[in-house]
Amino acid sequence: MKRKLSIVFFLAGLLMFAQASYAQVGQVGFGASAGVNLPVGTLGDRYNASFGVQGSFRYQAMEEVVIGLNAGYNRFSIGSAFSRGSQDFIPVTGFFEYYLSDESIRPYIGLDAGVYIYRGSQWVSGINQLTVQTEAKFGAAPVFGLLFETAERFYVNGSVRYNYVMNTLEGSNVSRPYSWFGLNVGIVYMLSN
Repeated sequence: MKRKLSIVFFLAGLLMFAQASYAQVGQVGFGASAGVNLPVGTLGDRYNASFGVQGSFRYQAMEEVVIGLNAGYNRFSIGSAFSRGSQDFIPVTGFFEYYLSDESIRPYIGLDAGVYIYRGSQWVSGINQLTVQTEAKFGAAPVFGLLFETAERFYVNGSVRYNYVMNTLEGSNVSRPYSWFGLNVGIVYMLSN
């Protein structure tokens, strides 16, 4: 009998925890994440996997909707005995996340969109020449993720995002976008109301 009663109290506690686990409407928070970037397309033809970081400001607009701002840094490098190069992307985006559940494990889908500040550099040793190019480009990233509540207002966030940055070849109308998959893990802290 004690065992059954313990199980009932345990299940009741889990239900109460799950009900209180999602953030309240109007709550604001902050997040930070890091992860591996896997270049694809023309970026993947020349560059290897890299590391990226991101920070976010979040606003709980509705029970199932979070909106906010992201800023990050992603670098792709290549090097040999004769040349070195890098492609840096600094995304400054707005984002939207729609949560599919209000339990303590919350899957979500979303979209980031905004400006990706691009900086490309290449150094060629035979002629000792460094070429640097910086410009702002439009980009977007569909996102799928899971938010795990670990303590009150504190979450672990895992996500997969496909970054797509629009680009045309200089002096032409030929589209040559930059794209990569980001596999990210981070933390989110929601402030109290």
